Amino acid sequence: MSRSVIYRFSCAGFLVFGVTIFCGGTNANANPVSIYDYHQVGSFILPTSNSLYSTLPTGQLLVLNGSQVLLQNGIDSSSFTPQGNLPTANFNSGFPSFLDASPNGALVAAGDGSGDIAVFSPANPSAATIYSLPNGGDYNAAWYNTNLLAITDSNGVDVLNTNTHAVTTVVSDIDGYSGGIAFDSAGNLYTGDGYYLGSGPSQTGLIKAFSALNWLGVLPTPSNPSGGTALDFENQGTSVAQLLSAGSLGFDNSGNFYVGGADSFGSTGDYGYDTLVSATAIQSAVATQQPTLITASSSADIVNIPDPDGQYNPGYWNYNDATGELYLQYSDFGDNTVEIFSPVPEPGSIMLLTLCGAATILRRNRRSLSASA
Repeated sequence: MSRSVIYRFSCAGFLVFGVTIFCGGTNANANPVSIYDYHQVGSFILPTSNSLYSTLPTGQLLVLNGSQVLLQNGIDSSSFTPQGNLPTANFNSGFPSFLDASPNGALVAAGDGSGDIAVFSPANPSAATIYSLPNGGDYNAAWYNTNLLAITDSNGVDVLNTNTHAVTTVVSDIDGYSGGIAFDSAGNLYTGDGYYLGSGPSQTGLIKAFSALNWLGVLPTPSNPSGGTALDFENQGTSVAQLLSAGSLGFDNSGNFYVGGADSFGSTGDYGYDTLVSATAIQSAVATQQPTLITASSSADIVNIPDPDGQYNPGYWNYNDATGELYLQYSDFGDNTVEIFSPVPEPGSIMLLTLCGAATILRRNRRSLSASA
């Protein structure tokens, strides 16, 4: 990113031209954040470079280190307290594939990389329930609500219903290996081709959106217990972007879209940065089904953040709903540092706030998600 302001300020109730303005603690709709507002403000250290993490409603992280689950002692802290261990031997290798907490934090899911998914309470990891995916492999996951978990498998997307224990393939036929997965605020599902194998129309880094109506329509219902036909990635969905390896995907509370990963040795050679795409650009791509994909060099509203340690290291994003911070970690061997990007005002705004004597740390309210499915 070209700009590098190292301040984290927001107004906390100050007088401007006779009007008192309160900025701290606003929600995304009242005070939307631009991709140009994010600046690196610090970092914290994970227990090891292999640790995976997910944010909880408190703003703390839950960390998976092999089979051990740890809780961050404070927001953006580098100290952690063990909570217990997952029961399955699959997680003892030290290389789990994902960790993701449900919107209310009651359940957490972890993947072992081989198709076994552990779902557990963060307070009691040893009592985890283990589910097996029908297609093998698991790479990434995202909760749609408090009981539906979408997981990218060997070449598609499976949805686990933790209430019924059913696993349903909702997207199939990704030509190669699956990438990341995310939901926008409307429930549309985004996933990508993580590594293209060369027999279909997609390429590494191709990201498609599938409408909530379409993918939810594949799930079993009381009136249709067998469910619908899985959506075909190569021939269905809306193509919106081709970026990196479509590795870590997600949205902040303002609808901005982040993409991580790297195609260091594949067909596109797209690596060396991580990307933020504006809410306007991604919404327009979905709504208009534009023929021109968003790429690193496109004219879309996009910010590319260079990898400071080397061009080949894929980056992994995570978003903290409670604080409004973006976290970025690179897969450098032995590096367990997570960089913190916080939305801060432009320098002119910082000067105004300083003169008013009203600087405070910005914290954002967590968006609540519906649990109706």
